[in-house]
Amino acid sequence: MAGSKRQSGSVLCGLGIAAALGSLFLSGELTTATGVTIGCLLVAAAGFVLAIMRPASTAVLPGEDGEILQAALTDVETERNSLQQLRQELETELERRAHQIDERESQLANRLIAFQEWLEYPQPDESSEGD
Repeated sequence: MAGSKRQSGSVLCGLGIAAALGSLFLSGELTTATGVTIGCLLVAAAGFVLAIMRPASTAVLPGEDGEILQAALTDVETERNSLQQLRQELETELERRAHQIDERESQLANRLIAFQEWLEYPQPDESSEGD
């Protein structure tokens, strides 16, 4: 409702300015210097009229504001809790994966050592010893 009053005030002010400028142009009395002066005065008057017609602050009643704030705080707290739970789950999963990687690294290191030993000291072929 307040927005429509403000909008209609803006439209009326704009129409008034347009009518004043149109009548000055049609009368032929609008010169460059007076046109600039009149334009500045009309803009200042339009700003003043709009400032006066502007509705008072759209204050929310204290009860409503408190309820809105409380609902927002509840939402933030819920989001915080869910994010903390997700962070803990991710940390647990990362620790599990890190443990698996450490075990796999240890296994591969042992296999590499065994392979390198085999390359340096190959086992004698049993079939060639029997000959």
